[in-house]
Amino acid sequence: MDTLVAGYRDILTQIKGKLPNVPVYVISVLPCRGRHAYLNPLVLEFNTRIKPLASEMNYQYLDLHSLLKDEKGELKEEYTADGLHLKPPAYEIWKSEIDKVLGTSNITSAISKDSTK
Repeated sequence: MDTLVAGYRDILTQIKGKLPNVPVYVISVLPCRGRHAYLNPLVLEFNTRIKPLASEMNYQYLDLHSLLKDEKGELKEEYTADGLHLKPPAYEIWKSEIDKVLGTSNITSAISKDSTK
């Protein structure tokens, strides 16, 4: 785990050093389910460690994990077919959260309406 977090820190540090004005959004690792659920404790630990790292770098952290997990902490069944890969409804949640952060939901809506003319 330390190696993963150190590598993540290195990537964020390089971005900050080379592109200091570029906004970066650190997104949580998503939960798994079924035969992949054994990874969830590691996923939680990693998320716990990258959240303060994002703050340290003045980057925004998006917690999609909490939005996509069920009461057991696994990826909700309706969001996956195999316990690992996402189905379209999960991507809709992901997009919605990005729209909120970037303030693009109104822009996307306007584009969609304009393209129907």
